[in-house]
Amino acid sequence: MTTGSPLSDQQLVGAWLAGDRSAGDVLSKRHYGSVRRFFDLRLPHLADDLTQQVFVAVAEQAASLRAGAVFKPYLFGIARHLLLRHFRKQGRHDRAVRVAEEDSTARTSLSVIAVRREDEVLLLMGLSTLPVDLQIAVNLYYWESMSTAEIGTVLKANASTIGSRLARARELIVEAVLDMTRPGVLRDRVVLNLDRLHLDLGPTTLTACTQTATTR
Repeated sequence: MTTGSPLSDQQLVGAWLAGDRSAGDVLSKRHYGSVRRFFDLRLPHLADDLTQQVFVAVAEQAASLRAGAVFKPYLFGIARHLLLRHFRKQGRHDRAVRVAEEDSTARTSLSVIAVRREDEVLLLMGLSTLPVDLQIAVNLYYWESMSTAEIGTVLKANASTIGSRLARARELIVEAVLDMTRPGVLRDRVVLNLDRLHLDLGPTTLTACTQTATTR
């Protein structure tokens, strides 16, 4: 693989499929933190193992990729499949993981530990009350900058349905925040700045999860 300006995901996929193993390594390193965060907020005690499983599956299923394919929807489609498979085994397919619960797994979440501001903690608590697929839609939209069409590929729905789900997710988060707080500055800050807070959480949680790859 040539050096210089970073290659796009599509270019790396093409090089990888053409036999350049280093291109696959670059893809894995580029997206490791994002995939780990995907699991960290829901199954923190299994995040490392499930993240490794995703990239093993990507390598094993490389033949199903096409040169020029959009990589992120493919990657997170595999991640979602593994997540829901685990939930089905545990009988928790329709239960969102709550980061506010007082259990050992919630306390070990790197993403949660990295968040310090009260308004961001409250937003994560609200997010944790959503059904799993609504959580995924919100995370992919704000943190992975994926379009509604790309998210639809992950969740097996059309773009308009994803737009409706995002709107519903915002409503449910606001309802959860109102239920968890009294009237005041903190509540107003979260409700009035929901989109901005979501975006601000992205770099914080990604840094925490990316560091696990560099410290191995």
